[in-house]
Amino acid sequence: MDQRESGNSHLGIDFGTSTTLLARSRGLTGLEILPLGHATEWLPSIVGYSKRDSNPKIGEAAEGLLPGHILRSVKRAITFSQANVHLDFDDGRLEIPADDIASLIIREALDRAGPDALKGAASIRAACPAMWDRDQRLRLLTILARCGLEVPLMDLIDEPIAAAIAWVNHR
Repeated sequence: MDQRESGNSHLGIDFGTSTTLLARSRGLTGLEILPLGHATEWLPSIVGYSKRDSNPKIGEAAEGLLPGHILRSVKRAITFSQANVHLDFDDGRLEIPADDIASLIIREALDRAGPDALKGAASIRAACPAMWDRDQRLRLLTILARCGLEVPLMDLIDEPIAAAIAWVNHR
């Protein structure tokens, strides 16, 4: 899928600590939040496992699991330079690369947004914490690329700036 097909809309992604959100520009001044959640516009940034050897449940599907079977705030693994996250089960520990969990959440958001989410996007921008250093930013860009989102480093926007832009666009 060519993310930069002809068009002048722009796609923004916020892979957040607790929620993931996608927004798309409409025309010169419009903005559309792409509905991702079952009851909200965002996707909960959580992944859970009912058993150590089960398939992952993403977003709302993970909310009904036991609290100790849910991976929350996986984005913090980037902040704290952790390669892996883990869950402890009665039959042992499940250790998973944090970037794999982040990719599951981002792919789920893209799947829920639908096949046309990237169509006609002239650019894709992503948000990240302002405190992140170059390596943390590059790690996020690598995760996004694994999900089919090629975001140049210059299109990675500090979250406070992204929030201010969103606020201005809603006024």
